[in-house]
Amino acid sequence: MHLQFTDSGLTYLGVIPFQSDESIATISNTDGELQLFANESQLYDSNYSVVLGGDSLFFSKRYTTSGQGAVIIPHDTIYVLFNRVFLSEPDGALQYSIIMYDSIVGNYYIPSALRKKVLQPTLFAEQIQVIRHGNGAAWWIIGRKLVNTVQKNSNAFVVYKLSGEDIILEHETVIGLEAHNWGELTASQDGSSLALASFSLGRLQLFDFDRCTGVVSNPRVLIDDSSSTYYGCAFSPDGSKLYVAKNNREVLEQVDLNSEPFSISTIFSANYGFNNSAGQLELGPDGKIYWIQRVQGGSFDSLPAMYLGVIQNPNAPGLACNYDPIGVWLGGRVNRSHGLPNHPNYYLGPLVGSPCDTVSNVDTTTAIQPIDIPPVKPCLDLRATHTSSSITLNIDAAYLNCTIEVYHSSGPLVYSEQANTIFKEINTTTWTPGVYVARLRTPDGNCPAQKFVVSPN
Repeated sequence: MHLQFTDSGLTYLGVIPFQSDESIATISNTDGELQLFANESQLYDSNYSVVLGGDSLFFSKRYTTSGQGAVIIPHDTIYVLFNRVFLSEPDGALQYSIIMYDSIVGNYYIPSALRKKVLQPTLFAEQIQVIRHGNGAAWWIIGRKLVNTVQKNSNAFVVYKLSGEDIILEHETVIGLEAHNWGELTASQDGSSLALASFSLGRLQLFDFDRCTGVVSNPRVLIDDSSSTYYGCAFSPDGSKLYVAKNNREVLEQVDLNSEPFSISTIFSANYGFNNSAGQLELGPDGKIYWIQRVQGGSFDSLPAMYLGVIQNPNAPGLACNYDPIGVWLGGRVNRSHGLPNHPNYYLGPLVGSPCDTVSNVDTTTAIQPIDIPPVKPCLDLRATHTSSSITLNIDAAYLNCTIEVYHSSGPLVYSEQANTIFKEINTTTWTPGVYVARLRTPDGNCPAQKFVVSPN
């Protein structure tokens, strides 16, 4: 389903051809326009098409049930997709692919030499969390390492650093109590804290995180209840509250992190009588926290699975947080996923004045934004009509004498000629059937490309 944040809130836009049981990653530009989205095996563009090189990101099978199995981050002039892949059940590994933008054809793509790069060590668990480095430029990629291919409980963290062109394993740390392979790993908005929910062991743990060094430290056990299965968790915007969902019950709890000892209150509890299970929690750009619930077979008329629950005021204590179980309508469809998009805090700037602050004199209001693609000029009109033997381009008179270029979707230039008339007919009878892209090479480089299909004669 396609949901978009607008001035009126999170809005349902419709169904898209995309499926994932849990693992979802999305990224938009600074205007909130969707750029890319992915599960663990496919990368899509805003037209809901798989990008070139973005298919079959698994080695052997399509598998999309890792809780936080993918994330997309902006880095310098590129995007980087991290996703968890299976080598053998439950042995996972973290891999990355570099996403680039072709300004000629107007498409994202993954170069064949820069896709599916596996990082060591393997035995990577289901969680991928990302925090901006304290220098405001690099990134920390944080996950958990399993003990072996049989045991799904572990208390080992792995931390990688993405800096420049390098991705380096910085730390392997054994810390805290064991946690299950399933369960959400989340970060506070300032990047100073991590929370980990454990599914089968019924635990919720809190850790400190150092944005300068990437060190995970100071473990604290907030909940240790073997009768419960905890799954989703999320910090409030100010970091004073931590919310956690029980997977085996429709229960949402709030932990007050400013109290001593930590106080826990039940925000929502229900028994709908359906085969529901609680999914992930995610803090949105509007400062609200969203909770997804899933129907696992059986009933198709489960009310909570037709909506996203919304914590309207997550900084507020107890029931004042104002949880709405039917906050966002999902278009009348019943949700069968545990997952919400894996969103790090893209807007987190440098730790000004800290030992690792090397860019505090940089304009971070732009430096920390996701990558923006320059907008096309609406006054430029490039329209294409075609038959089985030709294509006719209707070119804006303001751009006569520019060069017409036609590329096959696989990359080769197949036609190039100066535009000397507003109508230009091109014979395509000898062209290989397939998808092509026509564009005008203009001085400003902002001419929109037009796709068309050459059919067999």
